[in-house]
Amino acid sequence: MDALYRVEMLGRFVVRHGSREIVRFRTQKTGALLACLARHRGRSHARDALIERFWPDSDLKAARSNLSVALNALRRQLEPPGFAAGDVLVADHARVSLNPAAFTTDIEEFEGALHAAEAGVGAPAAAWAVAVDLYGGDLLPGLYDDWVLAERDRLRDAWVAALRQAVRALSEGGEPERALGYAHRLAQADPFEEASHLALVRLYLEVGRPQDGLRHYREMERLLREELRVEPSETARALAARLRAVRPASRPPVPAAPPPSAPAPEGRDRKTRPRPDVPQPFNRFFGRAEEIAHLTGLLAPPDAGPPARLVTLTGPGGAGKTRLAVEVATRAGVEAFPGGLWFVPLSALDDPLRLGEAIRDALDLPRSAGGSNGRPALDEVAAFLNALPGGAALLLILDNFEQIAAGGAPVVWTLLSRVPALCCLVTSRRPLSLPGEHDVPMPPLPTPDERPDTPLDVLAAVPSVALFVARAQAVRPEFQITPRNAAEVAALCRELEGIPLAIELVAARARMLTPAQMRARLAERFDLLSSRRAADRADRHGSLWAALDWSYHLLSPGLRRLFAHLSVFRGGWTLEAAAGVAGGEDGGTSDPADALADSLALLRAHSLIHAAESSEAIRFGMLETVRAFAAEQLTSEEGAEVARRHAVYFREWAASADLTGPARNPWFQRFEEEFDNLRAVLTWSLRPGEGDAVVDGLRTAVALGSFWWLRGHHSEGRRWFARLLEAAGDAAPPETPGLGRSLRVAGTLAYFQGDYDAARSLLERCLAVAEAVGDEPLRGAAHETLGSAAYRQGDYARARAHYDLALACARAQGNAANTASVLGNLANVAQSTGDFDTSRALNEESLAIWRARGERNGEARTLHNLAHLVQSQGRFAEARAFYEQGLAIHREVSDRFGMGNTLRGIAEVAIAQGDLAAAGAHVRESLALARELAARPSLVEVVRTLADLARAAGALEAAAQAAGALERAREEMHYPLPPVDRETYAREQAFLRDSLGEAAFAASKAEGGGLSLEQIVVLLERALEERSL
Repeated sequence: MDALYRVEMLGRFVVRHGSREIVRFRTQKTGALLACLARHRGRSHARDALIERFWPDSDLKAARSNLSVALNALRRQLEPPGFAAGDVLVADHARVSLNPAAFTTDIEEFEGALHAAEAGVGAPAAAWAVAVDLYGGDLLPGLYDDWVLAERDRLRDAWVAALRQAVRALSEGGEPERALGYAHRLAQADPFEEASHLALVRLYLEVGRPQDGLRHYREMERLLREELRVEPSETARALAARLRAVRPASRPPVPAAPPPSAPAPEGRDRKTRPRPDVPQPFNRFFGRAEEIAHLTGLLAPPDAGPPARLVTLTGPGGAGKTRLAVEVATRAGVEAFPGGLWFVPLSALDDPLRLGEAIRDALDLPRSAGGSNGRPALDEVAAFLNALPGGAALLLILDNFEQIAAGGAPVVWTLLSRVPALCCLVTSRRPLSLPGEHDVPMPPLPTPDERPDTPLDVLAAVPSVALFVARAQAVRPEFQITPRNAAEVAALCRELEGIPLAIELVAARARMLTPAQMRARLAERFDLLSSRRAADRADRHGSLWAALDWSYHLLSPGLRRLFAHLSVFRGGWTLEAAAGVAGGEDGGTSDPADALADSLALLRAHSLIHAAESSEAIRFGMLETVRAFAAEQLTSEEGAEVARRHAVYFREWAASADLTGPARNPWFQRFEEEFDNLRAVLTWSLRPGEGDAVVDGLRTAVALGSFWWLRGHHSEGRRWFARLLEAAGDAAPPETPGLGRSLRVAGTLAYFQGDYDAARSLLERCLAVAEAVGDEPLRGAAHETLGSAAYRQGDYARARAHYDLALACARAQGNAANTASVLGNLANVAQSTGDFDTSRALNEESLAIWRARGERNGEARTLHNLAHLVQSQGRFAEARAFYEQGLAIHREVSDRFGMGNTLRGIAEVAIAQGDLAAAGAHVRESLALARELAARPSLVEVVRTLADLARAAGALEAAAQAAGALERAREEMHYPLPPVDRETYAREQAFLRDSLGEAAFAASKAEGGGLSLEQIVVLLERALEERSL
C-alpha cells in the first residue's frame, strides 16, 4: 500500500495526509508518543516500556490507563471512518507499533540521503547538498524528553558534518559561489569552531571578495574573544593578512556575510537571514486570495510599474487585518522588497511623538541621545533606510495605527517623503487621509450559503468554515465536519459574519459544546446586545462583540473578574504581576499562584488571552480589541482601584530593581519588557485628583533613571520628568518627596545628551532643594554633575569649584566611594589643563580607595584615567597596559559604558603605534557600544578616533569631512575640544590642508559640516574598508 501519512519531525512536528495537516494532539504526551512510534516505525514497543518512558512517576494502573487513552485519541485522529482497524496503529494487550507501510518520515529521507552521499552515489557535491537541504531544523522543537534530546544532538551533529562535506565538495568541484552559501550556514551552525569560519573566509578570498572576508574575520575574532576568551590561531591571522594584502576591486560593494552567532536551530537571527522581519504565524492562513492578490499588486506591481507607497488596510477590530498584512509580507518576501521588510507593532502606543522611536526600535537601530541637541529618531530611521545599498524597495508594516492616526499621519508622510524607496502597509480602523493613500477595506471571510445539500468537502473549503474547524481541532483534535454538524457549523459562521476573531472565540468552546449548543447560547447574547443603544456600539462589529460577550458570560464569576482586571495591563504581564495586581483578596480571587496559573490557562484556552515565552518567564497578553471589551466590564470604581493596584505594584517592582553590577543587565531586559506598563503607571500618576500620585510618579521616574540613561531612552525620560515636574509645580516645597532626586536624574539625562544648559538649570534647582532640606548626599551629587557639565564645556575653573564642593561633602559624610569618584574627576581637570603631576597623584589616590573597598568598577574607571594621562604624554606602552587592565575589569563586571571608552583608548594607542588593523578592530567594537548606549558625547569621541584612523590610513578626504562634522557637533552640544588636545588637533588639520590643498580641504570640511554623525560614520567605514581595515 502507498504511505498514508508523512510525519515531519525536523524543525516542526506535523503529520500530513494529502492536503490535511495534523499539528494538535489531545495532550503533548500523546503527540510525543506518536513521534516516538514514528521515529522507530518498524519497531514493536512493549506497553510497559512506553509506560516507563512517558509516565514513569504514575502508579502502574494510572499509567496503563493514560497509555490507553492516548492510543484511543491517536486512533480517532489517524483512523477516521473508512479506515480498517490496524491500517495505521497496531496494538494488542502487550505491544504497540505503527504500520510501517502507512508512514514515511522526513528523518528517514535525511538519513537516506546521508547514506547515499557517504556511499558515493552520484556526484559528491550534489549528494551532500541534497542531504543538507533535507534537514529542516532541530528534532521535535519544544520536546525535552531524554530520548528526544539525545536523538536531536545526534541528528544535528550529522547535519553539521554534512555541511562541512558539502562546502568541501562544492569548492573542490569548481563551484565556489554555491559553496559560499553552504559555508554561511556552517559558520552559523558551528559558531565556536574556528575552522568553520575560515572555510567561509577562504571562499570569500577565492571569489574575489576580500573585504567581505575581512568583515567576517573580524566578527569571528570578536566572537572568539567575547565567548571563549581566545585569540584567532596563527593560521587564521595569516589568512587575514592575505586578505588585507589584496587590492580592493573597483566594483560595487557586496553585502557582508552573516555574522557568526550562537546556533538558533528554530530560527536564525534577523540580520543573518534573507526573509521578512515580520512575526512568524503559528497557525494556518485561510482564504483572502483576492485581498492578497490586490494588496500584492499595489505594493509590488507585476508589470514592474511604480508601487503604491501608502496602503492602509481598514476594518473593525478582530477582522484579521494584522494576520493578512503579515501574510502579504511573508508571501512577497525579499523578492518584492529586497531592501528589507519590518513589522512595527503600535497597539500599546498612545503618543504620536513616540512613533519615530517605535519604528527605530523595530529596525533594531541603536537609540541615540535625541533631545533638543540630539538627533530625532525619525532622522535616524530615514538615514538608515536611505543608506541601504542599491535603493532597493523597502516595506514597513505599521500595525494598529488607529489610536495615533491624527498625530501619527504627518510622521508617516514625512518618512515617505524622505525615503524614496519606502512603502508603508498600515493596519487601522480608519484611513490616514493622506495624499496618495490607497484605502483597502477589510471584508469578512466568505461564509457558506444556506443550501442544505452542500457537499462536505465543498463546505470545509469555505474559508470561515476552515478557520472554525482548525481552531476547534486545536482544543479537540478529533473534531471533523460531519453530516450531523455541517448545517450548524455553516449557520454559526454566517451568524458570526465571517469575523475571524469571533469565529476563533466560539470555536474555542468545541471541547465542551457541540455546534448546535454554541448557536443556542450565542443567540442569547445577540438578543441582549441588540437591546443596547447603537451609540454604545460605535466602532465595533456586532457579531464580534456578541462573541466576546458570550465567551465572557460562559466564564465562572471568578474568571470574569480576573479577565476584566487583566485589562489594566499594557504590553502584557507575567504570572507574578497578575498575582500582584489582579489576584489576591483585592483582585477578586483568592487563588494561590498555581491556581492563578490554571485560571490564566483557562482564559488562554478560550482564546481570550495569549501567551509567549520571554527572556525569563511566560508573558501573557490580550489583543487590543479584547482588552477594550474586558475594560468595559469594570465599573468606574473598579477600574480606578485596579489602576491604583497596577501603579503600586509596578512602582514597588521598579524600586526593588538591582541596577548595580552584573545584575543590572537582566533587570534592564525586564524593564524593556514592562516598559508599556511602566508608562501606564507614569500616565496614571499625572491624572488629576489622584492625591499623592505625582509624588509617586516622581519616585517611579527616579527608579527608572539608570535604565533610561544606559538603554538610550534619554529623550523619553526627559519628557516624563518634564511632565511630572510641571505637575508638581515650580512652587513645590523643597521637602516634596522625590523632588530633589528627580531634578538630579533629569539633569543627569540632559548632561548625557549634551544639553548642558538644561542640565545646569535642573541641577542648580536640585542644589537649592538639597540645601533647603539639608540633604548633604544630594548636594554633593548635584555639585559633582554640575562640575562634569562645566568640564565638558571647557570651563575648568567652574568645574574645579563644583568638584571641590562635592569632595568636601563626600569627606564630611565619610563616603569613600563618592570621595574616590570626585578625586577622579578632579584628576581629569588637572590633566586637561596640563598639570600632569597633580592628575597622576589624584588618580592614584582615587585608585587606592577603590581597591581598598574592592569596588572593581571604580578601579577600572581610574585605570582608564591613568591610561589617558600617560597616553597624552606619549607613553604608549604604559597606556596600553593600563587600558588592558581596565578593559578586563569592565568585561568582568559587564560595564558596557566603560568597555566602550576603554576600547576607544586602546584604538588610539594602536594608531599611534602604527598597528592600524588592531585599531580598526577596537574602534569598531567601541562604536557598536556607543551606538547601543547612545550617549552622544561618546559617539563624538568614537568618530574622532575613526577620523584619526582614516587619516593614518591615507583616507584624507574622509578625515577632512569628519573634521567638519565633528566641529559642527561640538558647537551644537557646547562640547569643546579640551585645551590639552587643541595643539595636536591644529597639527592634524594643518597636515590635511597641506596634503589636500587649501581648496579641496575647505570643500571637504564644508561638506562634512552638513552631515550627521551617523552619516559620517558610514562614510568613514567605507573609506576604511576600501583600505582593508
